[in-house]
Amino acid sequence: MFFNNTLDLLGKKNIEHVRNLMNELPCSMQRAMDILKLTAYERKEIEKYFHS
Repeated sequence: MFFNNTLDLLGKKNIEHVRNLMNELPCSMQRAMDILKLTAYERKEIEKYFHS
């Protein structure tokens, strides 16, 4: 239970960080994720969020 809640929280934080970078710097979602050095799993989850 704790593990899933932690992943949800981290996922929300990553989405927030990507969105902030895209707003502050004129960069794409892919570039923002590169700057944050997100894992392949984190990238996939964020892409699902932005494409929904």
